[in-house]
Amino acid sequence: METDTRRKRSKGIMLPGLKRARERKGYSLGDLAERSRVDASMISKLENQRRGAQGRTVRKLAGALGVDTEDLVG
Repeated sequence: METDTRRKRSKGIMLPGLKRARERKGYSLGDLAERSRVDASMISKLENQRRGAQGRTVRKLAGALGVDTEDLVG
């Protein structure tokens, strides 16, 4: 039996603009985690495109950063 060792991405919304938006605000991962109430390890996974986010998470992050959700997606 052959094992597939490739890492599969979870379904969800990818956020390529998240890290850029966070750095523009001057927030650390911990700062954003505290402000958004999203775990710092999850934010790291989202920033590195290892996970996709649910709509609620996108809205929480955008709100904490003071940006539109489209800024995180694009």
